[in-house]
Amino acid sequence: MSLAPDFQKIATYGSWKGAKFVWAGANSFEDRALTSLEGMLARGAICEKAYLLDYSSAVHPKEIGEEKKRRNLVRVQELSRQAGFELQVVPLAPYVMDPALSTFRFIEGEVLATYSPNFFLDLSCMTKIDVLASSYFASRHHGTAISILYTIPDQYGTPAADKVQSIGWTEPLVAPIVYDPSNYYPRSYGVVLPGHEGRRLKQALEAQTPEYGVVIRTSTASGAEAPFITQRNNSWLLAEIQSGRWRNWRDIMLEVTETEKVSTYMRELSLKARANSKRLFIYPFGPKTYIFVVGYVSLSLIPELVWYSYPVPRSYDVDYSMGKGETYVCSLHEGERQD
Repeated sequence: MSLAPDFQKIATYGSWKGAKFVWAGANSFEDRALTSLEGMLARGAICEKAYLLDYSSAVHPKEIGEEKKRRNLVRVQELSRQAGFELQVVPLAPYVMDPALSTFRFIEGEVLATYSPNFFLDLSCMTKIDVLASSYFASRHHGTAISILYTIPDQYGTPAADKVQSIGWTEPLVAPIVYDPSNYYPRSYGVVLPGHEGRRLKQALEAQTPEYGVVIRTSTASGAEAPFITQRNNSWLLAEIQSGRWRNWRDIMLEVTETEKVSTYMRELSLKARANSKRLFIYPFGPKTYIFVVGYVSLSLIPELVWYSYPVPRSYDVDYSMGKGETYVCSLHEGERQD
């Protein structure tokens, strides 16, 4: 099993023509919800079945969000008729990990029993909790040839998304991904993936503050201003590290495509956590490709020690993202199923 997932642009990935596949992704108010599926079909790949995950998440304004979701549903129904694949809509709770894991396992069972073994899982519009669930699923299940898809938006909305007064979020969920009471250690390390919501990250860190860790930032490919917005909204954290108040923390800046380097840092941190009897906390606020890789590597190595801290949004701003950007794909090596 490879512990260095490598995301490539779909356009340079290789030959798609005639390749059979099963696709699963989340419906959303976002424009990019179906971009990976459309791109694969446009390149001559043959979809045998598509699973559309349907969240009950609240969106603001409600009417606009529901209309955008309806348009995406109509579009995938059109694609199903035109390309001749079966479509199944799967209702899914947005912030509970177990239903997502059960859904991924159910789909894999159907894929193995009935369809091509090529299973493409699209992270683009999944909740970040479910991105972590998908990383655990991928680290444990290899009966199928699992590939991960991710489409960046053309741009993210104005980070008035950090508007706690009008939308806000709950108290942080602080939970293990795999519960094992024999491996509960009071101290922890952490990996922070900052995004545009600096105050939300601060709340997550206040709920569980690791004694050591890394901050991994990226120059996201969604507009030249994106890295500066992330830096500005998380300036409090960067100042704490630079001043030495957060001793031994590392602040790392990578290109959005440098997921292999993310893998290297996570392997080192995971093995260090195990050697020193620490839990490893993930703070998942950055790009979903990074969240997936961080989860995949740590859960492959130390699943019983991995936790997360995540304040759940009460609602999403319908302008969270706009447009469709590049689609990236990562194929994970097949291996033995792990229980």
